Amino acid sequence: KAQLAALHRRCAESRDMLSFFKAKEAEFLEKLGALFMEKEVEVGGLQEQAKALEEEHKQLRETTLQQEVELDALREQHGDMLTYRTAAEARVSFLMDHLVHLLSSGDLDSDPEAKAYARDVLSKVLQNAEVHCASGERRLAFHASQLAGLRGENVRRALRLSDEQMATTSIHTRICAVQGQVL
Repeated sequence: KAQLAALHRRCAESRDMLSFFKAKEAEFLEKLGALFMEKEVEVGGLQEQAKALEEEHKQLRETTLQQEVELDALREQHGDMLTYRTAAEARVSFLMDHLVHLLSSGDLDSDPEAKAYARDVLSKVLQNAEVHCASGERRLAFHASQLAGLRGENVRRALRLSDEQMATTSIHTRICAVQGQVL
C-alpha cells in the first residue's frame, strides 16, 4: 500500500507538472502569437512607409527632370536675350551715327546736297526701323505662343499638384493609421 500511495503521489505530481508545463506552453504560444502579430503590424507599417517614400522619390525625380527642362529653356532664353541685346546695341549705334551725320550736315533748306543726303539717311533709318519692327512683331508672336504654351503647362502642373497633394494626404493618413496600430 505504501508503494501504491507513493505511486499515486508521483502520478499526481506528474499531472501537476504536466499541467504546469502545458500552462507554460500555452503562455509561451500566446506571447509568441502576440509578438508575431506585433511584428506583422510593424512590417505592414514599414511597408506603407516604404511605399510613401518610393512615391515621394518618384515625385522628386519628376520634379528634378522638369526643373532640368526649365533650366535648359531658361539658358536658351538667356542666349536669345544676349543676341537681342547685341542687335539692339548695333541698332543704337547705327541710329546714333546717322543722327550725328544729320546734325552735322548743316542747313538743309539752303543746301540741296545736304537735303538729299538727309533724305537718304532718313530713308535708311526708316528701312532699318521697318526691319526691326518686323523682327519685333515676330518676337512678339513667338513669345505670345510661348506664353500660351506655358499657361497650358501651368494648368497641367496645377492639376498634377492637386492630385499629388491628395495622394500625399492619403498616404499620410494611412501611415498615421498604421503607426496608431503599431503603438
